[in-house]
Amino acid sequence: MEEIKTQFYELLKTLGYNATDTGAYEENFPWLMLRTDGFTHYETMDMFFEEVSLTLDIFSCYSGEKEVMDIIANITNNIHILKDNNKSIMFCSLQTSKIIDDSKKGPIKKHGVATYKFIIVKPKGE
Repeated sequence: MEEIKTQFYELLKTLGYNATDTGAYEENFPWLMLRTDGFTHYETMDMFFEEVSLTLDIFSCYSGEKEVMDIIANITNNIHILKDNNKSIMFCSLQTSKIIDDSKKGPIKKHGVATYKFIIVKPKGE
């Protein structure tokens, strides 16, 4: 699970985003905060399976929705890079996304929440 989160974080950086996974608030917008939303682990006689959900909080520069939608689209359009570079990823997709108003700091800005789901399959012994 940590391997997928690290690879996803590196993808965000490669795409040029200001991304963190510490939860410490930053005002360097647009700013993305990566967090683990959930994971499960199960196995068969010869394989390990993991389902991992990673959530991005996307804090926009302004009150419109376009920036958040563009960021989600760009990440989703490039998510295949993770699958191409990690043969244990059997499946990856945008699972959910929403845009909400964020009025905690000054004027109302937009806050996107996008969750990506990964299914990882590895033979036992790897």
